Amino acid sequence: MRGTIFWDSDDNEVAGADEMLSNANVLFREASGQYIKAITGDTGTFSLNINPTTLYQVTVSKPGFQTVELGKHTPQSLSFSLIQSLEPISIPITGKVYLEDEVIEDQNILLHFNSEYSSIPSTTFQVGRDGAYSGRILPGLYQVTFTHNITAGDDTNVYQIVQEL
Repeated sequence: MRGTIFWDSDDNEVAGADEMLSNANVLFREASGQYIKAITGDTGTFSLNINPTTLYQVTVSKPGFQTVELGKHTPQSLSFSLIQSLEPISIPITGKVYLEDEVIEDQNILLHFNSEYSSIPSTTFQVGRDGAYSGRILPGLYQVTFTHNITAGDDTNVYQIVQEL
């Protein structure tokens, strides 16, 4: 039995080279409770030898992604191949904006989270009057831009700070 586990980040239903998921778990559980587990390698692929006619409950999982229950199958019914996409689970992000150990309050501040991957959408948070922000983002590497408009309604005094997160 062979397979590929990926995140279809561009929604084209094809496993692209940059969409492969390493360390995903592929579990084949028999009715007796015994199971065989494969873990995908760096290329998002796995291979294992299992009985081709045994009926298995097939589950694919990876931390940070939604678990997929594929139901009961034999390796033969899957044509000895499994190609499965997993969807990421958004994670909460919260915090406060500080300047020299003081929370910045009552200001017009935006935080832009720009992913290093074109398939992950950018997200912008409006910082509240108390200096706090919260929301959800997809797992990934982000460049964070802090935009502070010193004079509300007048863009002549805007500055930005860019950091990797």
